[in-house]
Amino acid sequence: MSAVAASLFAARPLRCLARQHRRIPHEMFTTQASVSAAAEDTASAVRSGDAVGVRFRAVTADAKQAVVDSSESVRSDAYFVVGDTSVPARFPGLESLVLGLTLRSGAVTKRIPAPFGQRSDANLVEVPAMYVPPGLANGVEVRMGDGRLGTVTKLDGEGVVVDCNHQFAGVDVDLTVEVVAHCPASRLQSVVFGLGCFWSPQLKFDRVPGVMASSVGYANGLVADPTYEDVCTGSTGHTEAVKIYFDPAVVSFETLLDRFFEFHDATQKNRQGNDVGTQYRSGIYATTPEQLELAQAAVAKKNASLPPGKSVASDVEMLKCYYVAEGYHQDYLARGGGQGNAQSSRKLCADPVRCYG
Repeated sequence: MSAVAASLFAARPLRCLARQHRRIPHEMFTTQASVSAAAEDTASAVRSGDAVGVRFRAVTADAKQAVVDSSESVRSDAYFVVGDTSVPARFPGLESLVLGLTLRSGAVTKRIPAPFGQRSDANLVEVPAMYVPPGLANGVEVRMGDGRLGTVTKLDGEGVVVDCNHQFAGVDVDLTVEVVAHCPASRLQSVVFGLGCFWSPQLKFDRVPGVMASSVGYANGLVADPTYEDVCTGSTGHTEAVKIYFDPAVVSFETLLDRFFEFHDATQKNRQGNDVGTQYRSGIYATTPEQLELAQAAVAKKNASLPPGKSVASDVEMLKCYYVAEGYHQDYLARGGGQGNAQSSRKLCADPVRCYG
């Protein structure tokens, strides 16, 4: 039996996706620089390479109008970089729909033909009884080892059949999008941080106003295109990291460095809490010489504030390489984590972060 079938886990009851849609107030720009930038961006059309924040709602195109996905269902507006495959746009069709829109455009609706493809028998996974966790029943939703969600459709003494076709496979969808934040590519910057296990840091940085998009991946290692399993051996030299795309007119690099030190213990060497290994080391991986200089100054300032015998253990260097992690790691906590309890990535959200969901 395949490794995917053998790693079936995290059975939990199906949850209804339909819920009441309501508008989420967008965080306002507050600095003088950001006020000026916002005024320029208001009339600027979204182009490939720009970063955007969008409020969206997708409903089935039939008379039932079931909610397929929405900003409310993820408890946050969706932020992404148009055309950058490392930060997917949350819903199929979002990228093409935002092109050419402005902050003044308001809500725009377009019909997307079968955005989740057609149903296929290839997505029916048979799992032998020896690999089936307790508590399963027909209709229960489960998460597979590769991150896919499926529904148990057959259960007997020989095992189970899990239908991994998307719930709305083959269904046309009416997608409504409104641009609520926009950073042109000419102003957009990025940086990569290592803060131990990358799930929690991604959610924390996504809550920072001015952070326009993020992804998690593996930084500054020795092996090209490593897998998660490769990195976990500690032999590839990579750091689990989060890549931050940010608008410097809204959040300065210095502020992001402050959050970096706030979000983890930078004095720990090759570990964070119970996670131990070189892949969990702390690191600031700059994308420009100016960032590197500011990072070095921030580390010196932090060291000056620490008690005797303690110092920052973070790598501070230029980014040499960054490989995007597997899809199931992206936005892991915002999508529900291991327990299916989605955590909000809404800007300025102060809810405690549950590290494993």
